Amino acid sequence: MYEYNGLLMRTIERRDLEALRFLHNHPTTLKTLTNTTFITEAAQNKWFESLAGGSSRYYVIEEDGRLIALMRLLQIDSVNHCAGVGIDVMLEHRSRGYGKRCLSLLLRYCFEELNLNMVWLLTASFNEVAQRLYRSLGFQHTGYLPQMLFRGGEYHNVEHFALLRSGWMTQHKNTAPEGV
Repeated sequence: MYEYNGLLMRTIERRDLEALRFLHNHPTTLKTLTNTTFITEAAQNKWFESLAGGSSRYYVIEEDGRLIALMRLLQIDSVNHCAGVGIDVMLEHRSRGYGKRCLSLLLRYCFEELNLNMVWLLTASFNEVAQRLYRSLGFQHTGYLPQMLFRGGEYHNVEHFALLRSGWMTQHKNTAPEGV
């Protein structure tokens, strides 16, 4: 477990699965994911069983015992010290500042605990709210994948953002982590 600023990051437990499946299957979440397949209960259980090992890690964020978000560390590269990050905020907690708080907690964990040098993420070109969030945390737009997403009868670009540890540390040099 890892804690910062009133939020607790922990590994996913079986009790979280149905809420996370509902979040994934919600149209507002599916619209922004590359995998638009509806997840069945059986598929969710199979995914949960496969989480041990591999180059990706999944966490949930809680506040006062309430599930706030799902966080992802993807393609963790321990040789080059980089990984992809992702966040899905629970529907009832959206537009309340949790995205920034949760992603800040994950970045702190990545840079101060895992000693990553760079994190990257991908987002749909039409997801301007997410792009504002990423820029506010210091992410730089580094490119795009042309017409990678097909939504609403149209192709859309996927935007690539990255954040270096040095840039993040400069922004956060006066704050100390609270690892648990």
